Amino acid sequence: MKIFATDGTYFEADATVIYANPSLGMGLVFRQVKPHYLVVLRKWLLAAMQEAEFKEKNPEDEDPEGTA
Repeated sequence: MKIFATDGTYFEADATVIYANPSLGMGLVFRQVKPHYLVVLRKWLLAAMQEAEFKEKNPEDEDPEGTA
């Protein structure tokens, strides 16, 4: 599977669906992830965690990047 980001980067790996639920979405397990894509995935996860932490500390500010 490939997951594309708006900045042109993407993550690619073999994956297996482990669950699918209309209200929860889909769960995947990634298999045979190449080192380059592990770096991409870690970068995305870190950015998501930082954004969530920022929003938790600043609930009135919806745009932590200042791009709006």
